[in-house]
Amino acid sequence: MPAAGALVLQAVGLASLREAERAAASIQAVQPDLEHIVIGDAETLRRATATFQRKIDVEEGLDATIRAALRRAARVSTGCRRRSGCADELVRALRVARIAHLRRLLTEYDYVVSMDADSLACQKPDFALKGAWDVALRPVPVAVRKGPARDLPPYPPEFSGALLILRNTTATQNLLET
Repeated sequence: MPAAGALVLQAVGLASLREAERAAASIQAVQPDLEHIVIGDAETLRRATATFQRKIDVEEGLDATIRAALRRAARVSTGCRRRSGCADELVRALRVARIAHLRRLLTEYDYVVSMDADSLACQKPDFALKGAWDVALRPVPVAVRKGPARDLPPYPPEFSGALLILRNTTATQNLLET
């Protein structure tokens, strides 16, 4: 039987680790029953505090191309994001790694909450409607959409990876496999 729930944060590099620790503290204040997991490069994980009950090497189970890009992303001193000049290839590698680890972790929990390291929790999500959803996500407001997505109508919303809540169901596992 899977454990109740987990908060999963990805931190590649010291700057994103410090952000992840702030994010974990914010959700601890509103939902203290989640197990806190950080996914990061080996050097970053050595500096992680006791905020996280589990520490997972980001390279675990990934192919060589993604591992190489992740190593380059770890060297971006401000945290690897497009706004800090991180190359698309590195941002893509971080996303591939995140989904791969979420897919594996989901089998261990009833649900997984995944937040960007630079996010903060304001209130506890309502999970009372068991079975009413498989995947909950935060849409990107039309005002901040980038590129061609800016010209699309507001519905269907563009998906943001800043907040993902995944219930351990066959539908969710199938979605993550694609």
